[in-house]
Amino acid sequence: MSGVSSLTFRNVLGISRHAKPNVLFAGEEYIVFPAGNSVVVHNINSRQQRHFLPPEKFSSGISAIAIADSKPNVAFGDNFEGPSICIFDIHTMHPRNFLHLGVDFGSEGFISLSFSGDGKYLLAHGGKPGWALVVWDWESSQTIASVKTAEDVTPVTQCSFSPGKNPQIAVTGNNILKIYKLENNKLSEMIVPDPKIGNIVCHLWLNETILLCANSSGDVIAVTTNPQASVLDEKKDFEHRDSAIVAMARHKKGFLTASEGGYLTVYDATAKPNVFAAVRTVQLFTELPLAAHSIAVDPSEEIAIISMEKNKLVSVSLSNGDFMLNTEEKPLMMPFHDGPIHCCSPCSRKPLIATCGADKTVRVWNYLDNSLEILKEFTESVYCVSFHPDGLSMLIGFGDKLRLCSVFYDDIRIVKDFPIRGCRCVKFSNGGQMFAAVNGSKIQIYSALTYQLINTLHRHSATVHDLIWGECDTVIASVGNDGAMYIHRQDNASRDESYTTAQTTYYSITASPDFSSLYICGSDNSTNNKDQTNAGNNNKIKEIQNGQVVREMFFGTAHKQIVMSNNGQMLFSGDAAGRIYSYALSIGGDKIAMNVHEKQVTSMAISYDDSLLFSTSDDGVLCVYNIRDKDNRVRNPERSFFSDEVQTTRTELEEKANQLRTFKAEHTDLEMSFKMKKELIESTHKSKEDKHAEKAKKTKDKNRILYENKKKEKDEIEMQNNSYEQELNKRNEDMLTEKEEEYSKQVFAAHQICENYIAEKERLEKQWNLAIQKEENEHKRIIEELQATHRKRLQSAHMKLQEAQEKKASTVRQIEEMKKEITAERESSVHQTDAKLAQILAEDEKMKATLNDEHVNRVKECAKLQKTAEQQQIERNKLTEQKDKLQGQLNDLNKEIERLNEEIRQKSATINDRELKIKQVKKENRELEKYHSVLTHQEQMLKQQIGPLNQQIAKEEAEIAGMDSQLEAAHKKTTDMNELISELQNRLKQVIQQERVQTTKLTNAKSYFEQAKHDLHEVVQFFHAKDMLKSRFEGFYNTYVKNEKIEDIQLDECVEEEHRRQKTTLQKQLKELRQQHLKDDQFQSKEQTKLLMQNAQLIEELQRLRIENKRETQNAALMTKKPTASTKPLLPATEAQRLIDENKKKIMKLEEQLASYNNSGSISSRPA
Repeated sequence: MSGVSSLTFRNVLGISRHAKPNVLFAGEEYIVFPAGNSVVVHNINSRQQRHFLPPEKFSSGISAIAIADSKPNVAFGDNFEGPSICIFDIHTMHPRNFLHLGVDFGSEGFISLSFSGDGKYLLAHGGKPGWALVVWDWESSQTIASVKTAEDVTPVTQCSFSPGKNPQIAVTGNNILKIYKLENNKLSEMIVPDPKIGNIVCHLWLNETILLCANSSGDVIAVTTNPQASVLDEKKDFEHRDSAIVAMARHKKGFLTASEGGYLTVYDATAKPNVFAAVRTVQLFTELPLAAHSIAVDPSEEIAIISMEKNKLVSVSLSNGDFMLNTEEKPLMMPFHDGPIHCCSPCSRKPLIATCGADKTVRVWNYLDNSLEILKEFTESVYCVSFHPDGLSMLIGFGDKLRLCSVFYDDIRIVKDFPIRGCRCVKFSNGGQMFAAVNGSKIQIYSALTYQLINTLHRHSATVHDLIWGECDTVIASVGNDGAMYIHRQDNASRDESYTTAQTTYYSITASPDFSSLYICGSDNSTNNKDQTNAGNNNKIKEIQNGQVVREMFFGTAHKQIVMSNNGQMLFSGDAAGRIYSYALSIGGDKIAMNVHEKQVTSMAISYDDSLLFSTSDDGVLCVYNIRDKDNRVRNPERSFFSDEVQTTRTELEEKANQLRTFKAEHTDLEMSFKMKKELIESTHKSKEDKHAEKAKKTKDKNRILYENKKKEKDEIEMQNNSYEQELNKRNEDMLTEKEEEYSKQVFAAHQICENYIAEKERLEKQWNLAIQKEENEHKRIIEELQATHRKRLQSAHMKLQEAQEKKASTVRQIEEMKKEITAERESSVHQTDAKLAQILAEDEKMKATLNDEHVNRVKECAKLQKTAEQQQIERNKLTEQKDKLQGQLNDLNKEIERLNEEIRQKSATINDRELKIKQVKKENRELEKYHSVLTHQEQMLKQQIGPLNQQIAKEEAEIAGMDSQLEAAHKKTTDMNELISELQNRLKQVIQQERVQTTKLTNAKSYFEQAKHDLHEVVQFFHAKDMLKSRFEGFYNTYVKNEKIEDIQLDECVEEEHRRQKTTLQKQLKELRQQHLKDDQFQSKEQTKLLMQNAQLIEELQRLRIENKRETQNAALMTKKPTASTKPLLPATEAQRLIDENKKKIMKLEEQLASYNNSGSISSRPA
């Protein structure tokens, strides 16, 4: 089959839920679970998979699975009538053996499997109606024992071997509890006291003798030879106490249970025997409680894996000593589909494939990383899905509408609805700019950019099942329930093609890249087909060219899916039994079938580069295959081709940016806090260093004193050691002489023992050689006698046989002569001759049988003699073994002699080493004495030098303390100056700011006053025209005065503060001036009188000018403040005049103060 493309597993995304258990641990890194019709070995760390696909006869799914504890063997059974079991090696992934349960047992499939503790026996329990329990020696395929355990109406749920060397077998079910013991290849049922404990859901062997049974009421019963009792501590009650326990597993301190509602509980042994208390309870998936299915614990008991409903696997950590479970459950693998998968669709620009199923979910898988990218649940049923080639959008067919959705990096969001109810097939065009959707018997074509309906195809008369795009997205081919295949051309450049068959249903269609050949698969529903040649093969795959069937193939099972590679060189199909076929083109030749799925294949697809094939089925499994071409080459997908772009929204980006800013702020705060903590730690560390330095100094002084004391003690000890050393040398010399004499005696005695052993060895060798030679001679004599006797008997038998043959030959010759002589005689004489001949032949046959029996007896005697010879050979072998044992003992004695000699040599070498060490120690002692005298002299010299140094150190420490105090004062002064500078800088900034404000105000006031002066000048021009003057003055008044709020002039706070400061200064100067006035009273009075006269003249002149410009001064006084938005009625004339008078008085007072200040300054500046 070199022209057929083959398939190999890459990934299997799914799990079979009906197998019990459906997950097992194989070592610490691998788990085993069934998926479809295969067994998957999954690495929980690297997510790599290995797959075992059973032979084609295992086509009805896996119903039970088991793994051996002591050997790497996995067994699984199917659901077929007369079921089979396959055992394979988990390391090599090769089958080890196949076991078959005959039809006579009447069981449909297996419900439970179990290996014995040593992995030698396999226990299997068949299903209804036979309910057969069978024990196999699976390596030799021998049935050890079997028994029927239940009736038709009492189902069995589980069977298992107990651990240990003498295993027992437990069978439990609804009101069933039986324990068997395997003895002498028979199953003997043991008596179980009070076996009525209700509906047993599951059981667990805690050890060799204790069986724990969990019933539907949530209780666990211990079954032993004693009456049963609950093993759960009643004091430790919890919320789900009455929930049924569905799975159990052993734990080193007790056991684990999984109950309805998704509760996982750890039970530990208590002080009471056979009583367990609940240590911890965890509810998995609290937001959506799911019931557990089975539990698997790894050999190191650090991880427990729980198989849940909806095909979810959850891992729980059991690593710490208190068995604290991880309450944050994390799925061990991506959640699989729960139920049939309707459709799958890959995209071109990303390594993604979308699937939809009966569980109302759409899932996006990454087939390179073996991971689930997106999981979207809907409230409506989902029938079909189509991925856009760029992987950024998809079409999903619901029960009420067809929806276009955008694919984000973690979500699928609806963009547009199309009014197509119950759409079962929708596909994007190859370029992605259009899509075609099936609406009953119509095909509607929409634009993927404008969402407008482009065309509607009405040629089918029944439901359309499948369609494909081709020829640059201008052609659509479709098949349907009406038995028709149509080719619709969008450009109307050529005539549409069709092919119609009555009473036929076509399910799927595919075509070559140039659309020259189309392949359709379907079933013939006509009854007349029974009389044809291919009766029973009503299912066909047809190749159509130009509207005519060119080739076709017949099958016994309906093929529901067919797909061709993009290069047009590979063709694949899937049938209703779950098989995947690969064909050699053109069809009708070789093909390869893989029994992959358990149920009908619902969808198939090929990746853009023809490297991978995808298939889905009603068993809820998505399979990914590597495609090997006809030359057995595999093309791996190129990661560089795929894009990494994803869709997102502006809101999400803003949220991410806000989060990033928040994180940056938190990072800054953390850096500041870390810096403060670091400074605090550094200061603390510095203080500790100072303390440690001071402590070290004190310790140094103490150690110095201690050193002097120890030195004195050392001198005393050296004196004692010298005397003790002399005594030890004498003792060692005496002991060495004694040991040498003792060792010489031991060596002489050992030498004598060795000589005795050697003599004994030679004597025994001679004795055994003589005995062996005698036995060999006797054996040869007996064999020669037997052979001579046998030869004689054989010769006599041969001689007798030759004589009989000669007699037979002579008789035959006589008969022939007699026949020749009496051929002319009557028929009666012929009959007599025939009778005689028959009698002679019977005698010959009897003689021949007798000789054969004698020959057989001789052969048996020869066999007996051969057995006698073998026994003698065994005795000879025993003698040889005894000889070997003696030879071994002799070798051991020789080794012991050698060891003693080696020990003597080692002792002598040790003595020599010790003598050398003693000489070396004496030499070192002499050198140490010399060195000691030198050290004593150096010590005296150092003591003389230490005194001045200590005084100098004390002076330097005092200087350092003074410098530290000065440095602290300088630091304090610097700090105060810095604070003063910062305060002055702040004041300067305030003053500059106030100056800018005042400058702005002054500029505005100047411009305002200039405008007022200009307007006032215009008013004065009409001074002699009263009417005009009045009107002009009223306009001037309305413009500058009417809307002004006249208030008392308030000085600024800064000005008041300056006034107060000047006041205090002036008061001080006034005091000084008074003192000076007392000294020069006369001179002062004259000058004051003169100045007063001058001031009076100036005041009169000022009054005259003010009378002339009375109105100008009044307006100027009113306009000293900037106009505001508030309005107030004008003050009366009398009030304005009063304010003017008060202002004049204030001006006069200020002028007097100024004059007095100037006078005082001029007087003080004069020389005394």
